[in-house]
This record gives sequence, structure tokens and C-alpha cells, in this order.
Amino acid sequence: MQNPIYFEISKYGRKLTEKGFVCGHGGNISVKINENMYITRRGASLEDLTFRDIICISIHGGSEGERYASTETLVHREIYINTDYKAIIHVHPPYSIALSYFFNEIEPLELEVAYTMDNIKVIEGKSGTIELGRRIIENIGKNKAVIVRGHGVFAVGMDLEDAYRTICAVERNSKQKYLVETLKTLGYRFIKPKEI
Repeated sequence: MQNPIYFEISKYGRKLTEKGFVCGHGGNISVKINENMYITRRGASLEDLTFRDIICISIHGGSEGERYASTETLVHREIYINTDYKAIIHVHPPYSIALSYFFNEIEPLELEVAYTMDNIKVIEGKSGTIELGRRIIENIGKNKAVIVRGHGVFAVGMDLEDAYRTICAVERNSKQKYLVETLKTLGYRFIKPKEI
């Protein structure tokens, strides 16, 4: 019988694709269980993951399967070793990436995001490196997410549902910010709600 974690990762891969947060072979997902992480295969398509697209490796390194694992494996490993989080999602949502070219942080405008998040940090870092993992840890704060400039969102959680909801909130907020900035350029006056 297959480990249920394979079905869980596959389910969220489809959901992320349906939302338009990834396409083709972009993005990666992992879950930490004890001293192992289950992570998507390098070049796997999140929309139709199979059993062979999810690699089980040690969070401490040295596993045979590492050569097949996502190019972001070192980032995921660094986060798992240095935090208590159990799930990580990295995707390329269009509004978050677009705003990352213009802002160093994105304020929480969307109502639900404003209740639960501070400004969402936009950071720099080379893909697939320990250094990027460290920058994510330093900047994630209570938001449980950062945007890497030009590269996408990394979100963490205690399970995949937690990380998935965070990804959705960040992209929904980024879309709201984009629309607000567009309306400002048309000459409309921004009125911040007093009750938020």
C-alpha cells in the first residue's frame, strides 16, 4: 500500500495548477515526516504527479534519491532543519512575481490577509541554495511566506493545507495590490478602510 503522503502531495499539485500558480514543470512541494522529506522530483509537473515523481530523502542529506529531487531541495532542507514547519510549497503565481519587480514588500490590502499578515517581504536569492533557505527563514515572520524577486512564493506550514492557504492569501493580496496600483495610475483616490 502506498504512503498516503503521495496522494496528499499530488492533490495539492493539482490544486495549485488549477489556480494558475504553476504551469509546465515549475514549482515544488515537500512534506517532512520524522527525519525524512518527501519532495517532488526535478522537472515533475505538479498537475499530474505520479508515485515516481515524489522522492523520499533524509533531511540531513546523503540519500541516493537526491540526484532526482527538486532543484530547490537545499532550500527545503535548510527550512526543515532550522524550523518546526512540516510542509513547504514553492510556486510561481503571476501577480506576486509581477509585483516583486517593483516592491520590497507588499502590504496586506486584502481583508483576510490584513487580519493575519504583516507586510509580505520580497527577498533576493539564488534558486536552489542554502543561502536562499536562510534568507527565507530570516524574513518569513508570522506570514509564513516570502516572495523571491522574479522567482515566486515560498510558503510554509504545519501541513500542506496550511501552506496552500498561505500561498492563496499571498497571491490574492498581490492581485488586490496590482488592481489598486492600476486604479491609482488612472487618477482614482485611494481610501483606506478605517475598520481593518
